[in-house]
Amino acid sequence: MQLALLPLLQIQRELYGIPRGMARFRAYLATMTGGTEEMVLPLVSMNPLGKEHIPAFLDELIAFDAEAVAADAIASAARRLSAVPGQFHVGLVVTDDLLGGW
Repeated sequence: MQLALLPLLQIQRELYGIPRGMARFRAYLATMTGGTEEMVLPLVSMNPLGKEHIPAFLDELIAFDAEAVAADAIASAARRLSAVPGQFHVGLVVTDDLLGGW
């Protein structure tokens, strides 16, 4: 099986840089669909109207280089699954509803 990291943390962080409200929600939809009728990025589980603790958590993940850790785990899994057919992208999405709203 071929597995590859799809970097998503910075994209999510940029969305949370937009003030919470309809502008952020519209940007989330546009980012997720690429302006088409189809989903181009798997951000469905992201809470686009999440509160301030989520961008802070994303900052921690980015500083920790969580996607590099994920890439190592993905490469290890791909080696173990090399006999299995298929090709997939794997990404990290912060899914959180602390303080409500989603």
